[in-house]
Amino acid sequence: MTKGVSVPTVASLRLGATIHRARKAAGLTQEQLASMLHWTQTTVTRVESGQTRIEYPKLIELMRCLDVPEAVRAEMIEHHRAYVRPSWTGHRALIPDWFREYSLHEPHAVTIRSWHQGNVPGVLQSTPYMLALFGSPRVEGMTQKIRNRTERQNLLESTPHADRTYIIGESTFRRVFSSAGRTVALDQVEHLLGLDGRYPTLTIRVLTEAIPFLHMPADFTILTFGDDMKPRAYVEWANGARYKDDPGFVADQENAWRRLAAAALDPDRSRRFLENLRHHFRRR
Repeated sequence: MTKGVSVPTVASLRLGATIHRARKAAGLTQEQLASMLHWTQTTVTRVESGQTRIEYPKLIELMRCLDVPEAVRAEMIEHHRAYVRPSWTGHRALIPDWFREYSLHEPHAVTIRSWHQGNVPGVLQSTPYMLALFGSPRVEGMTQKIRNRTERQNLLESTPHADRTYIIGESTFRRVFSSAGRTVALDQVEHLLGLDGRYPTLTIRVLTEAIPFLHMPADFTILTFGDDMKPRAYVEWANGARYKDDPGFVADQENAWRRLAAAALDPDRSRRFLENLRHHFRRR
């Protein structure tokens, strides 16, 4: 009948949202639909939220109960066919539980707005910096970690539709220099300058330390999808993260983003900042 989805995929979320709209259009409550399908209300809730995948025969029965128009029927079937159960084996087994849902959704986002004051964003990391961040080459799982990070970086090529903006705090670059050394810091800055000129939908901005912030927010990313999927926010701390579509949670990050965007250097001045930083690192 239905199967649990350990981590909701974009396909399961879109199918759930389409079912939710169709149920509302039919004037049915979740309890009424559950009764017609011989489900529990909890099952309907989980299907509509993308937490549970509906089997195809039950999807056909559901569409009949809701008397969905042909266009909506085709949309539901398309989302159902697009579902692929994610695999968390091999190198992907090392992706932390708290990052898995985000990693499934990021490739489908149409806008990505991301703030970082601790480390350079993974998508923008140079290989030497990545190696320095992960530690000794002898660290267990090093090869798998690099593969996971490289697959994310490939999104810059494979998702050219995504409008990406990254704001990076100035302290991040000093941290790279002090922890990884001049050579790695210089390579990372040159890598950012190269990316900035290569991808037209990628914007890199810098928040200098000259701008005072009373409460500096934790690193976060906001994803939007351009359809019925709600915007989602990912907030990361040293020991974990939260990734939610709760409107209040997302609004908090939206407010923080507006403050950061108003204070950060514009793209041209950010590039000049990075060029000056490159010159500074070369002279050290």
